[in-house]
Amino acid sequence: MESERTSRRSIRLTEYDYSLAGMYFVTVVAQLKLCLFGHVTNEKMVLNDAGNMIMNSLLEIPNRYPYVVCDVFIVMPNHLHGILCFENEYPEKPLSLVIGSFKSLTTVSYIHGVEQYKWDVFQKRLWQRNYYEHIIRNEESLNNIRDYILYNPTHWNTDTDNPLL
Repeated sequence: MESERTSRRSIRLTEYDYSLAGMYFVTVVAQLKLCLFGHVTNEKMVLNDAGNMIMNSLLEIPNRYPYVVCDVFIVMPNHLHGILCFENEYPEKPLSLVIGSFKSLTTVSYIHGVEQYKWDVFQKRLWQRNYYEHIIRNEESLNNIRDYILYNPTHWNTDTDNPLL
């Protein structure tokens, strides 16, 4: 029987050099799509304490990785969307490094919130194993993605990540 790890197909482009400077649209989803970070009311996202921790962790990314600039972000009830800009070329794969570090740090912080502040409990993992990414290649795409991120709460009632649908 093949394990989950070996049977999972990578979503990364095999021909793309992820060490290059560039911009990436990223989506990270909570495990089981649990709504742990707040709720949408009147087409506006209302973060709870866990959601504020997630947002603050996003804002800290440039402090941990000076070659990364955070463009536009939104934390939704069970996922986040954002644009990360990598200003320089690096020999490592910085996107996966940054996302992996973010997921690890927020998981530890969330566990602390569960223990100290009685945040909702998650099962096994806070985040889904993978994440979605899209390489932003031009200004038109960048502007469309920015709009998608900023107006995401207005589409929550039709969002495929909304577990109530």
